[in-house]
Amino acid sequence: GATIGAGSVITKDAPAGEMLKTLMPSVRNEILLLLGSKQAGEVATREGKEKLAQEIVASANKVLEGTPAAKSVEGVNFTHLIVQ
Repeated sequence: GATIGAGSVITKDAPAGEMLKTLMPSVRNEILLLLGSKQAGEVATREGKEKLAQEIVASANKVLEGTPAAKSVEGVNFTHLIVQ
């Protein structure tokens, strides 16, 4: 699988960021499940990493459904990505 050592999530506003922090254990779980399903070859290219970023945004927004922060995650920035 792939491991993101650190990264940041971009939200549309500060209240959304606070809601995301509150729900971070669930968001982190969704992201870990997603990463565990990836093969090294899927994220080795730039296109693969961009697709992964989109999938992480979708996973985070899935957790935020039904809250005032629904669909507020707009992007992610990787600081490093370890593919094994």
